[in-house]
Amino acid sequence: SKDKLKKIVLVGHTDYLGSTSYNKGLGQRRVDFIIGELVRRGVPADLLEGRSAGESELLARKTSEDEKLYRKRLRRVTLEKILKN
Repeated sequence: SKDKLKKIVLVGHTDYLGSTSYNKGLGQRRVDFIIGELVRRGVPADLLEGRSAGESELLARKTSEDEKLYRKRLRRVTLEKILKN
């Protein structure tokens, strides 16, 4: 339930193309966009925290997965719920 929720941490991820610093910024822009949309839809801003992982937390590539699809899967925002003790 909402009253047990302390925070939602959103993490922006990118593929491995581009420089590390560019991807760090891109991941942050991706997170900022999602946070903006959630706030626009009524989620309290003080509940949301964002950070960028850039290209540092790549997913494993699936067997026989082509590179285009793999890179598309890497470009994502993940959410982690932090509950109150």
